[in-house]
Amino acid sequence: MLRLREPGGQGTVKVLLQPRDYVEQKTLTPHDYGLDLWQAIPGVTEMAVAKQQLSYQCDQCGSPNIVALPVLHEQGTRTYSSPTNWGSSQSYSAQGAAPPRRKGYGGPFLLWGFLLSFFLFWSWACYSAMLKYPKTASSMEYPLGLLGLMVLGCVIGLVLTTRKVSRYNQAVFPVLYSTWARTYMCRRCGKLLHIPS
Repeated sequence: MLRLREPGGQGTVKVLLQPRDYVEQKTLTPHDYGLDLWQAIPGVTEMAVAKQQLSYQCDQCGSPNIVALPVLHEQGTRTYSSPTNWGSSQSYSAQGAAPPRRKGYGGPFLLWGFLLSFFLFWSWACYSAMLKYPKTASSMEYPLGLLGLMVLGCVIGLVLTTRKVSRYNQAVFPVLYSTWARTYMCRRCGKLLHIPS
């Protein structure tokens, strides 16, 4: 209760002030009743503990600013297009963080296919000359046999090279790719770190 005096007046005026509550009422939680959250969920009898993920640091400089190579490659690669030109650009760090690539079959087929067609053409030309000029056929047997061996060598080379490429793509590439996916780079000193999962 507060008493005020009127100016120029003789008595006092009684004014009763009611205090206001500006504090909001907090809703009660299961913890307020002495329960953990998992005990308040019906049907749950136990709860697994989530471990905090370790913060990795660079072995060389101790910086926690490390980034995965896939993320580094994606962040540094940009594609652009306009009515006159299109393409992509990469930063130097994105080029260095590029993923390993599968080997293609185009190179072996181009090389061995060219050689095979070259030797097949000359074998056909030599055989046609033997049929056209039977008197010189005996002198053409040796070159025709040599060209036939070259054709056979080209076919064997093509088969072996494609098997080698296939073996790389099926056995070596997946290991390289998974290693690349788990490799991190320190943004401070540039050291590469392999963090197994």
